[in-house]
Amino acid sequence: MSTLAETGSGPNRRQGSAHAHGIAIDPSGRYALVADLGADRVFVHRFDRATHTLSQDDGTRAATFVAPPGSGPRQLEFSTNAKFVYLLTELSAEVMVFRWDAAQGTLTHVQSVPISTDGFDGVKSGAEIALGRDGRFVYVENRGENSLVVYRVNAQTGELSLVQRIASGGDKPWGFGIDASGRWLLVANQRSGKVNVFGIDAASGRLADTGQSADVTDPSSVAFVK
Repeated sequence: MSTLAETGSGPNRRQGSAHAHGIAIDPSGRYALVADLGADRVFVHRFDRATHTLSQDDGTRAATFVAPPGSGPRQLEFSTNAKFVYLLTELSAEVMVFRWDAAQGTLTHVQSVPISTDGFDGVKSGAEIALGRDGRFVYVENRGENSLVVYRVNAQTGELSLVQRIASGGDKPWGFGIDASGRWLLVANQRSGKVNVFGIDAASGRLADTGQSADVTDPSSVAFVK
């Protein structure tokens, strides 16, 4: 077991101090990336697979990615080929694409894509991000607009291109999960108290609302158990 304390803050009222929100272990098993909403940082830590402990040194501190002020990093996903990292920000509602160097433990920014529609003037809020099972598409939950957004992945560059925007089937989508077959995406619409079922088209990556749902009080996340 290890405990690491980070510091930092941002301009948003929710960013008074560091607030680690999401973590991802790189596929090599040597690093842990931490999305810190409060500090506007993605921290890079060494990870010991034998002891499951985290550590810092001058190299990992220098590898920290400093996000634009007020962006609020929330969740991270590695590409299936381990060459890229996708970061969802909550407060600015963007997907940031990075090239990942597993040998050096460093991130190189490639692209930033806003998930909000043009002209949206409400409160932005990115909630969840995941890759489809074959890694060709990225799925994002846009809590600010009660929607799901689908992007196609460029396998060579890691860059994203928009495929689809679709309503989440309820109010305040807080989390989602993709089943092991890759055919179904379940959305936890927290405020409307429903988990809605979407089908995934394997060829196009597009989502379709099946009309099926389950009543669940305040659902916030979805996890599949083998």
